[in-house]
Amino acid sequence: MNTYMFARLKAASNHKLAHKGWGGGGPRRTSLPARLQPLFVACLLAPLILPARLAQSSQSTWPNRLVYAAGLTPRGLNPLLDRNGWNEVSSAIVSRLFRPDHKGGIEGDLAESYTVSDDGRTYDVKLRRDVVWHDGQPFTADDVIFTWQKLFDPATQTSLDLNQASLTSTHKVTNHSVQFVLKDPDSGFLVAVTEIPILPKHVLAESDINGDAFDKQPVGTGAYKLIARVDWETPEPAALLARHERYHLGMPAFSELLITVIADDAKRAQAIARGGADLGSVKPPDVEKLRAASRRVYRMRTGAWRAMPLNLLNATLRDRRIRQAIDLAIDREAIVREALQGYGEAAYSPIPPASWAFRPEMNAKRYDPARAGALLAEAGWKKNTVGILTKDGQPLKLRWIVWKDEFFRRTAAELISKQLRPLGIAVELKMVDNTEYNRLAENMGLDYDTFIGGWGGLLDPGDNLYKKYHSRGSQNRQAYSNAQVDKWLEEARRATNRGDAIRLYRRIVEQITADAVFLPIAYPDYLFAAREELAGIEEYTLDSWYEFTKFAAEWKPK
Repeated sequence: MNTYMFARLKAASNHKLAHKGWGGGGPRRTSLPARLQPLFVACLLAPLILPARLAQSSQSTWPNRLVYAAGLTPRGLNPLLDRNGWNEVSSAIVSRLFRPDHKGGIEGDLAESYTVSDDGRTYDVKLRRDVVWHDGQPFTADDVIFTWQKLFDPATQTSLDLNQASLTSTHKVTNHSVQFVLKDPDSGFLVAVTEIPILPKHVLAESDINGDAFDKQPVGTGAYKLIARVDWETPEPAALLARHERYHLGMPAFSELLITVIADDAKRAQAIARGGADLGSVKPPDVEKLRAASRRVYRMRTGAWRAMPLNLLNATLRDRRIRQAIDLAIDREAIVREALQGYGEAAYSPIPPASWAFRPEMNAKRYDPARAGALLAEAGWKKNTVGILTKDGQPLKLRWIVWKDEFFRRTAAELISKQLRPLGIAVELKMVDNTEYNRLAENMGLDYDTFIGGWGGLLDPGDNLYKKYHSRGSQNRQAYSNAQVDKWLEEARRATNRGDAIRLYRRIVEQITADAVFLPIAYPDYLFAAREELAGIEEYTLDSWYEFTKFAAEWKPK
């Protein structure tokens, strides 16, 4: 039997707080400050004017308030639901049993320690005793059991249960311990648990888990609690959060966290450069401008990879030679130079270099336009008078969904379109906003053939690969099915040592590269810019930039 204890987090040193365990100070009940009560009422009565009022006061409230410029408009604040997922607001409000740590591992959040049985099937998790919900109620094992009951309730609109397929039972052992029993050993179990938010039973037991009441006024155990927000459908959505003074990982230094959504990359960088925001994610074209404005730019190593799934519902793309030709025609090095401006690496494998399972031979370069042209000719495609490949009177065309406001996806799509053109492959780019992009990418159907998506593969390669390439994978959006790949993926999940797992991953990567259904494009670095007076940010290794705010309790003014 193996027992795992988590290292204690460092205590913040710039404010007075007696840390105990991982940081929780003594019991202190708080209420909405009098100066914020009119603001909360204003949010309810006049949501359209709230952002401007907040912006006017943001610069004058440093160092009490931190203004974070978010890049994605939240769809809701209950991360359990598919329509919401995690975002920059919910990541500061809601906790998990385990979470990704600063360097690509897993650390306890609400969990203090865990023990795994010798056969790898039973996980006993000891819960922290110093956790309270934002409304002052104690956190217990009942909340964990309630969350897993809702996770597996067919009425709950979530697909996170698909990643818990090996789980057979969940038991409350004591008020502060739970037990998970698996059908088979599953190397990706804890990774899947890091995606699951723990929800309050006392708030949601009698409510509709799919409703929007929790979205409007969530109760979490995270570093910050929601005080007011502007409706996500407005042009300037924002959320005002107050620190959770009884936060179990240490009370945040900032009394308020204002998260304002600026979807346009250039405008978000401009806000940070001019002092309208203190911190936020930025894109490569804006790095030098931000440095010139005396903003510090952090370059974060990631487990992220960007890729193109090819829709096999398109009869033309069912011919493997067509998919291989597209793969060979993409100059990934050029994409890294232009779309990432050097902040990243070319990707030829779904296992990123930051992963423990990465091996250089899995990421062998392949760029061969001549071979691509030969494959297309072998498949019977010939150029017409205007240089477009045709077969049986039909042109070879890719219908592509593009997130227009995201620099890399837009630029990479335009570059790949130009790279495919000399071969005679036409590309039709449909530029859409983030909401429409998410809707269409979830189900391309018969209308679209590809898009560039982003995924994390840092914590567990088996979980990453299973979701994309298993015939029942929750992110298999390209209708891919290969019985041998399914078998290897299942064996990799059950592998009890990394050597066996890596041998299986090599086989999987070799096969999916030959099948060319989910084309890796790049491993991007994440970039964040902050005012020089902000401390506590490290050069993290991240999987998801939109979960960056889970570290907000560590940030502090110098």
